[in-house]
Amino acid sequence: MIAYDQLESPGNMIIDLENPFVGERFEAFKQLAIAAKKHGSLIVGQVSHPGRQTIEQLQPSPVSASDVQLVIEKFGAFGKPHAATEEEIQDIIRRFVHVSVYLQKAGYDGIQLHSAHDYLLAQLLSQTTNKRTDKYALPDPGFIIGININSVEFQAHGFTPEESKELCEILDRTNFDFVELSGGTYEAGAFQHKRESSQKRESFFLEFADLIAPALKRTRSYVTGGFCTASGMGQALETVDGIGLGRSITQEPRLPKELLAGTVQGATQQKIDPQDFFKTSPAAGVRLLQIAKDEEPIDLSNDANMEVFMNGLGEWAQQMQKDGAAMNMYGYAQLPKVALASWPFFDTAKEISESPYRNDQPKVKVETLFQFPNNGSWIDNMVVRSDGNLLFTRLDTPEVWLFNTTSGNATLAYSFPNVTSCFGISEIDDDVFAVVVGNFSAKTFQPGLGSFSVHKLDFTKVHAKENERVLESPKASEIVAMPDAEALNGMATFSRESNLVLIADSPKGIIWKVDTQTGNYSVALNDTTMAPAEGVALPLGVNSLTVFGDYVYYTGTTRMVYCRVKVDSNVTPIGDFEVIASGFLPDNIEMTEDGTAYIATAPQNSVVRLTPSGQISLVTGGQVSTRLAGASSVRFSKDRQILYVGTNGGQIAPVLGSFIEPAKIVKISFE
Repeated sequence: MIAYDQLESPGNMIIDLENPFVGERFEAFKQLAIAAKKHGSLIVGQVSHPGRQTIEQLQPSPVSASDVQLVIEKFGAFGKPHAATEEEIQDIIRRFVHVSVYLQKAGYDGIQLHSAHDYLLAQLLSQTTNKRTDKYALPDPGFIIGININSVEFQAHGFTPEESKELCEILDRTNFDFVELSGGTYEAGAFQHKRESSQKRESFFLEFADLIAPALKRTRSYVTGGFCTASGMGQALETVDGIGLGRSITQEPRLPKELLAGTVQGATQQKIDPQDFFKTSPAAGVRLLQIAKDEEPIDLSNDANMEVFMNGLGEWAQQMQKDGAAMNMYGYAQLPKVALASWPFFDTAKEISESPYRNDQPKVKVETLFQFPNNGSWIDNMVVRSDGNLLFTRLDTPEVWLFNTTSGNATLAYSFPNVTSCFGISEIDDDVFAVVVGNFSAKTFQPGLGSFSVHKLDFTKVHAKENERVLESPKASEIVAMPDAEALNGMATFSRESNLVLIADSPKGIIWKVDTQTGNYSVALNDTTMAPAEGVALPLGVNSLTVFGDYVYYTGTTRMVYCRVKVDSNVTPIGDFEVIASGFLPDNIEMTEDGTAYIATAPQNSVVRLTPSGQISLVTGGQVSTRLAGASSVRFSKDRQILYVGTNGGQIAPVLGSFIEPAKIVKISFE
């Protein structure tokens, strides 16, 4: 907005004529531009004046093209406008110019004049109010000038498509760089499909663009509103030069990047009726607020999240009503952060909404390859066989499954007797694997003390046709029973030459070493970084581990740490126990050849990437995302081009406290 006393609503961003090109406000706009352009995007500031479209409490006598008052009961009372004087028009022109220069100096790539939805410039152009034509000087040729105009107003005596076409031809001759075609006013609502034909083409206004866009020679045309699929957007580009996404990218900020990369074919279908402006608009505002606070925007594609959103919206509406004439409240509802207190692993209410990593994810394609039919299933650990297929263990049942990565079929390979669960799995010889088994309740998260043991499964003669079950069971034998272990978890082969495997004992906060030939075992590593955090319901300390070079790397889930220690050939520490990264909830680890780690974060429903120096970035998923609900295991394909992710469906931490799904295997392809 261009004036303190002419606002559309409380909380508007304002650049007044008196604001200089220095100071706190100017620096804030500069920082916003820097952040927006960090990854190569352009930023264009939308500049607007509400005209008559301001509530009476803010401005009882707003300036407008004429004195025609806006009357809509459900929006409240609008101010009675007065027709702008010549002096006021010149003042408004100066303000638009000032804001344009202000934004240019602050690092913005251009501006867009908001001349739609019955704001002041639309009021100047529409016969419904009073049509005027005014000119003002343009900035330098390299500065982008665009305008958002109504292609139609959907009401009697309103701006028509033919008038919009005529205006666009004028704009084309006067060197406007782009025009964004919109439509509707508060009186005759926009943002909804008026005809069945527009619904089929997705865009609210594409039919009007068919009339307007061909008349433009220099000026580029854009259409915003209603797009949800790549095919619909592609069809629109046969008519216009570009399309705009609004509310859909508040749900998925990375959607344009994912569409261009081909990793998705459209926006996630939400539970909100897309035609219901009075829900979609506040939903967009709520999510923008979350993004501004560096939180993942709430996923409104499932019922549990919708309930959280609607409850928050209802409470906010009640607070706004109580605030009344005081007008101390503005903006949008602030949803509660997800607290660890609702998760079985944790007693404390420590919040993780402010994640320690930025969402600068690489280009990836995410695809679900297989999913069990029932909730309660839990994939715990995975390993890749020499033929490229996967073996995975299940925590909810004492089974090892074989997954064919070509056909997508999963088949039961082996079931252990007299125990309830399988945990870590690691290759100790060609197609021979060590497996941790024991008793554990996936509902109460309580281990069966004294029940844990390590077994060997020989898969050298085990193969499965693409669409058939395993033709021959693996040869099984016990390596060692470990009655003094409290709850064995992740496992890694230290070296085949020494026949040693390392196994995390999560409650004890230690790492055992086991000789797979003799069955001898002893404590190899013990440090406070491996111990469970104090005061947690399930004392889950060291969780997953891997061996890379001379180091053992491990995760401490409740302590929220990723660590390493240098060891000798006997797994004796010869260096300090180092914390590489902290502040997130790490589970399973997979390492690349350069020491970069990919870590599943089961309670945070994501996979993150950590450089050797500890810099964390998000690969995919998120705290309120269902894409990787309960990501529990990660393994690279043999060619290192694909990362397979196994999940527990959110059994540890239901998304937003209630959403769970069956366990699944997800394929992440890197581009």
